[in-house]
Amino acid sequence: MWSLNSDEEEFGCVFRLAQEGIYTLFPYICSRMITISVEDIKILLTQENPYLNNLEDDAHQKAKKIEMGSIVLKYRPDSSNPHCPQCPIELCGWRGKTSIRAFVPRNERFHYLRMLGVEVFRNKQGPGPREKRRRWRRRTGTKMAA
Repeated sequence: MWSLNSDEEEFGCVFRLAQEGIYTLFPYICSRMITISVEDIKILLTQENPYLNNLEDDAHQKAKKIEMGSIVLKYRPDSSNPHCPQCPIELCGWRGKTSIRAFVPRNERFHYLRMLGVEVFRNKQGPGPREKRRRWRRRTGTKMAA
């Protein structure tokens, strides 16, 4: 539910929200919540620490009003737009001085990006078993069996 905050002295809090616990805690969180769009999700999951002004206007204005610390980023489906995901998404994040960051594990990050139609390239995931075998064959000069 919580993760140790490595910068506790600077921010005054020992722990931050963890993505693994967000689903349990979400119904009890009333503040420090920012509603985000599909484009915001793409930015947050593909950039390490995007600047606040990279978010769409509504999310940017809300983020500016929140002090540094843990935040919840929530997406709500728009039934009038069938091209967008039709399920709610809650992401755990951190509001920094000038940036915002989503603390989402790698596998979940890839899942959400694929759900949004963003192609996740193999080099972002690391080589798969086929690629590892192919590289090994190239290095050793071994040919595939017929």
